[in-house]
Amino acid sequence: MPVYGVKPDEVTMLFVFRACAQLDNAVAGDHAIGYVMKMGVPFTLKMCNSMIDMYVKCGLIGEAKRVFHDMSESSVVTWTVMLDGVVKWEGLDCGRAGFDEMPLRNEIAWTIMTKGYAENGFTREVFALLGEMVFISLFELNFATLCSILTGCAQSGDLMVGRWVHVFALKRMEEEMNAMVGTSLINKYAKRGRINMAFMVFQNMAS
Repeated sequence: MPVYGVKPDEVTMLFVFRACAQLDNAVAGDHAIGYVMKMGVPFTLKMCNSMIDMYVKCGLIGEAKRVFHDMSESSVVTWTVMLDGVVKWEGLDCGRAGFDEMPLRNEIAWTIMTKGYAENGFTREVFALLGEMVFISLFELNFATLCSILTGCAQSGDLMVGRWVHVFALKRMEEEMNAMVGTSLINKYAKRGRINMAFMVFQNMAS
């Protein structure tokens, strides 16, 4: 691009940072950032969010935090991407501290925390967070959140939370099981050796 005198724009750099994240290549990402600075291209909010996401997916949480703290403005997307990285690389305690500091929480942030607790078998924390999400913050539990919680339950073996999600899903969907939730339930029950329950969910989906 410099050969033709064309400066990279936001769209180009978002594509570059996304590619670096997918390739787990933070070195290339650093070179891209240096190039942007050299060309005098302003770092937009979307670009900074993409940089944080790149560092998080490459396991460089320290670099992600550096970008986060250097930003002059942030959005709920910024905080959510950062939260995902902190939970993944620094653990639930640090993640919960960041979650509590968020000025605004979206459904993705709630899902990240509930899934994290479910993965580690913290049943009480899962229910407490779900209650806060639904009754205080007035978010509805969508299929993506339910599937994420079930994935966590499958990893930790938490049958109590998994059964609650099962009952909730049936009531919410009026006996017509959503394909994503149904598949997640089958996976959870099968991993715990509850083949009869897995088959029951399958029959309910097929009917």
